[in-house]
Amino acid sequence: MVCCTRCYPCRAASRLHGGKVANETVVDTIPENDNDLTESKQLSCNDKQLRTIMQQHTSSPLKEAKLLIHETAEKEFGMNFHVICSETDFEYVTRSSVFCQVEMDKGICYAFKTG
Repeated sequence: MVCCTRCYPCRAASRLHGGKVANETVVDTIPENDNDLTESKQLSCNDKQLRTIMQQHTSSPLKEAKLLIHETAEKEFGMNFHVICSETDFEYVTRSSVFCQVEMDKGICYAFKTG
């Protein structure tokens, strides 16, 4: 399946933990009783702490946001993260147990734990 970072088909592609999906890694690891996350948010983000880190930088320029998200996530989680930000839609394939995709003021950012 090939689509953009914001289109619906990618959001409905896979529900396997750590599944590998083009454009968006989709996992279902958030407890069902977690009322803070709608199903739509679960499909693009499986960690509230990472989402909070990313949302703190939504108004920053993308280049700056990318660096701040990366630095903060690695510091707070004690793990390695990759962060991708773009003003336009982009395609990607990842496999990660911790990830989040957030709409920014001037684009979109995707962060995920590596290794």
